[in-house]
Amino acid sequence: MNKNDNPYKSNTSTSDMDSTKKYYGIVDLGSNVLSLKIYEEENNEISIALTEDKTSVTAEYKEDNELSQEGINQLITILKDFDGILNSYNVDQKYFFATASLRKIDNTDEVITSVKNQSGIDLHVLTGEEEAKVGFDAVKFTDLTDDNGLLIDLGGGSCEVIPFVNKTPYP
Repeated sequence: MNKNDNPYKSNTSTSDMDSTKKYYGIVDLGSNVLSLKIYEEENNEISIALTEDKTSVTAEYKEDNELSQEGINQLITILKDFDGILNSYNVDQKYFFATASLRKIDNTDEVITSVKNQSGIDLHVLTGEEEAKVGFDAVKFTDLTDDNGLLIDLGGGSCEVIPFVNKTPYP
């Protein structure tokens, strides 16, 4: 699919595009939702260019605490579709990650290997600590009501609790 065929983006010719724009893509494989977000950076300002969500396969296709082969196949299909969208935006950097959805199953390595072998996508599974750090980093520059407090991230498969002082996680 070329940029002008992108159903998610207006038809803008390559010559009309501002070369100072950069695109970043994040695919988050959560316990309940597979989420694709594309961010556009222009003049040091970041905005969301696209958001797309699909129901996560990990809840529907989990058997005996493993993602079934059908679930792995469905996951690969969705990730390939998302990767195609990222490519149609000429995303400068893309990152595919999973949290508790893959961290808490018994065949995590098999899933990661299958995704890599069948799609070429490197899927990173965040530890609980990494997930907490990423979650905190995502909100620390927002309009927090205070520089000190407690951030609680209640997801579909995990909960991270992060105390912070001066907008810095406190051990």
